[in-house]
Amino acid sequence: MFKFNCTAIDNSEFPFTLDHYPQFVGLSLVTRDPNWSHPMHSHKEYTDIVLVNGGRSRILCGRTSCVSQKGDILIFNRGVLHDEHSIPSDPLESLGISVSNFEFNCKEGFLLVKSGSQYSLLSSMFAQILDSCSLRSAGFEETCQRLTVTILLLTLWLIDQQKAEDPMDLYRKDSTLGVRMKEYFDQFYYQKFTLKDIEDTFHFNSYYLSHVFKQATGFSPMQYIINRRVGEAQNLLLTTDMSIVDIARHVGYTNINHFYSVFKKYKGMPPKAFREYYKRESSNYLRKN
Repeated sequence: MFKFNCTAIDNSEFPFTLDHYPQFVGLSLVTRDPNWSHPMHSHKEYTDIVLVNGGRSRILCGRTSCVSQKGDILIFNRGVLHDEHSIPSDPLESLGISVSNFEFNCKEGFLLVKSGSQYSLLSSMFAQILDSCSLRSAGFEETCQRLTVTILLLTLWLIDQQKAEDPMDLYRKDSTLGVRMKEYFDQFYYQKFTLKDIEDTFHFNSYYLSHVFKQATGFSPMQYIINRRVGEAQNLLLTTDMSIVDIARHVGYTNINHFYSVFKKYKGMPPKAFREYYKRESSNYLRKN
């Protein structure tokens, strides 16, 4: 049995206090769907800790582009923009928990941690949370809360053991111009862009800019902007009561029919059906918003 050694973390920096204790918010599940994706988005109120149980996914977060595999722990702090999609030839299988009142200390708000010999223990704890949320027996909230805190402590211990100030240094594809472009698109994704606009902003021809940006992110500029818009629309559909027309305008589409077409192409169903489906699913045991 694994025993967590509290001395692995400096007591002066121990992460939990009575007035700022991490709280279990909800659970997310991905089950070997080759078409699964979660375009560029962020969670404003909680941190996600995801355990990869099989398959692979491609992740884009800040300056980092990497591929996850079985045994990886993916950490996304609240407010961090990220894009993740399953690799069709080896579809992702994962379980994730969402936690409020807690953030990991890491550059760019993203960490990829190797679970190593602790994978079986972590996998069993995530599975217990899934079972508890599914059965909803008496006291299941307390069970999920206790398991969540244990997962956080074990993850912090693993980070300490790996001496990882920033484990993503191994994966980073750093391009100053590409990063500048990404930061610009993240800020102004809702505006109308043409290749000429991008050329005028960054003072290079569009072919070179597209090459540099794809090296840094894996996307062409236009693909990235669409992913960013769809990701934000997805978040708004699931976490707000905004009308679909207002959401379309918010993410940069003045033509509602075009928005419907783009959203359906990327998510496999129209916005209204997407909202109804996932809110119905969440009423069972998944994300509690």
